[in-house]
Amino acid sequence: MPQQQNLMTDEEKAQKALLKAQRKAEFEAKFKKELELKKKTENDKTTKTKAELKAERRALQESQRAAKSVTGAGQQSSQTKQQIEAQKLKPAIGESKNSKPVDTNVRMKLKSPDKMTIDEHKNRTIPSLAKQESILSNKELPIKIFSHLPRRISDLNKIPTDSVPPIVIKIGYQINKDLIEDPTARCVAMLVAFQEVIKQYQPIKDIKRELQKILFEDCELFIHKCRPLSISMINAIMHLKMIFSRISSGLDDSNFRSKVCDAIHTFIHDEIMCSRDAISAVHALKIFPINSKETQTILTLGCSTIMQQIFLNAIDQNVQFNVIVVDTSPRFEGRKMVEFLTKHHIPTTYVLINAILYVMKKVDKVILEAHSVLCNGYVMSTVGSSQIALVAQAYNVPVIVCCETYKYSDQAYTDCFIQNELGADSMKSFFDFSSKNANLYNDDPNIAANLNFLDLFYDLIPRELVSAVITEKGFLPCTSVPAILRFRETVR
Repeated sequence: MPQQQNLMTDEEKAQKALLKAQRKAEFEAKFKKELELKKKTENDKTTKTKAELKAERRALQESQRAAKSVTGAGQQSSQTKQQIEAQKLKPAIGESKNSKPVDTNVRMKLKSPDKMTIDEHKNRTIPSLAKQESILSNKELPIKIFSHLPRRISDLNKIPTDSVPPIVIKIGYQINKDLIEDPTARCVAMLVAFQEVIKQYQPIKDIKRELQKILFEDCELFIHKCRPLSISMINAIMHLKMIFSRISSGLDDSNFRSKVCDAIHTFIHDEIMCSRDAISAVHALKIFPINSKETQTILTLGCSTIMQQIFLNAIDQNVQFNVIVVDTSPRFEGRKMVEFLTKHHIPTTYVLINAILYVMKKVDKVILEAHSVLCNGYVMSTVGSSQIALVAQAYNVPVIVCCETYKYSDQAYTDCFIQNELGADSMKSFFDFSSKNANLYNDDPNIAANLNFLDLFYDLIPRELVSAVITEKGFLPCTSVPAILRFRETVR
């Protein structure tokens, strides 16, 4: 008997285990079905909410457009004001019950808590969208992106001139109106004006401190507002500061004036004039095959005085060459170079920068003038020069840059958006080249409101695209900037 009872218990255990397994399988299948149903309902809810959000956004846009179009009528304007007030009161109604009466459509939207959250989310996103629309409509987007870049002041009456000498005011106005446009000419004009100020100034107590305040605070700030200082002008001012620091304050006024003026004259003669002569008359002619019947084709960008000197010296050496002048908007400076070359009977081709791929296959060398060579080897030149250098590398054409060593900078940039200059009246200069466009620009005031120019002055050429830099010391690589700066006396 006890053995039978034990056998019965084992059978019962087996049956119980089977029942338990069946119940577990049924429970798992039921749980899976419930999960699938929940997922389907959640997906339906999300699709519904997206559709509702889309419909509400469309309704809001239509109401805003209608409100703008009917501002002339009194009744319509009152209705739009009520709609705007109702939209402003939506979050307040969702939060408290003691609120002002609003439209029935607003109340229908605020009945369920899900719709309340949708409305709150919508009201949070509306201001950002409206702000973006206002930025695009008011043409503020380029200004905000490039707000750190300096720009000259077009209205000269806004520049304070109380403590600025008249000679500096005259030079500043000429620079502002582009009567003195070349960076080297601007630097020379500034130094000559400073020299005249030093000669004519009558001190009150200490001539050194008083001139430092006038030149390096008042005059420098005034010229910078007329047009942002170029790197050559900044280096010249730093050199002048070093001259002031090396002269003792115990000297009398006449000796102090003579020493400073002599130092400025030496800097202009040695660092600027002699350097340009050495580049144009000695080193640059090495790129031309002298006493050869082959005619070379030189490509240049815009207009520069040092390139004009190089071409004149090449003519004196009886060098046969052609010139391709590439030009860009909005200033179209290359037309001045074309007039200069045709005046001296040099075969010239004038193209815009969009035709650079077509003419590059005929070019032997690309010669550009640099505004500065940076410490990392990048070359700052006229806007569009990096594009020309890139195309020249694709066609295996050497790119040669002309730059004096006093324009070398210890700063390092990798793109032209970090440090650049914005044009002042580029829109007007763009329309002035065509009589029809000029009349259209003067007759239709909406063009100025709906058109925005981004006029950058300078461009950066990577050091990998530059074959050599011609300086007064000879042909140098772009990577030699730190070595040149180490031996110079100017300190940034």
